[in-house]
Amino acid sequence: MAIGINKEKVILFPMGPVSDELLEWLLNMLPETAGVKGVKEKQTKIPFGAYNRKREQYLGDALLEYIREMDHYMKGTLIGLINADCYAEGHNYIFGEAVLKGYQAIVALPRLRQSFYGLSENPDLFRERVLKEILHELGHTWGFTHCPDPLCAMHFANSLSDIDVKNTHYCELHS
Repeated sequence: MAIGINKEKVILFPMGPVSDELLEWLLNMLPETAGVKGVKEKQTKIPFGAYNRKREQYLGDALLEYIREMDHYMKGTLIGLINADCYAEGHNYIFGEAVLKGYQAIVALPRLRQSFYGLSENPDLFRERVLKEILHELGHTWGFTHCPDPLCAMHFANSLSDIDVKNTHYCELHS
């Protein structure tokens, strides 16, 4: 990790229902891939005010603000996993979003699943995609910006194929 980056624990918490199996797998992978300890927090409600009825999606910034309000009693980087489609202003959808050099991030799970696109489920591929997105958003909280290297976890993913090409680690620029 780059000098000066505070690598404290990562707190994964489901915003709405998320499988315990996925959470446990991610907790086992975080030390190996990001060098951080992960802990699981209990499920929280998805804030109703973040929902845009017209788009039928949740606004990422509103979810991050909700997480920011939880900051005062949780010590660590908070990553909300939401089993709902999300967007950011100017984008049709997002896989995740984070506060640069902050302590809040979200990862939206639906578009990381094969079934979202009418394909057969692939649980291993889904878990790997979620991990890559967590690593990407976690990197933003540490101050990492997008990387031009398509293999780096910090490369901007505009599609699933971009995620699938990435590694589950950071390149030399971010290590």
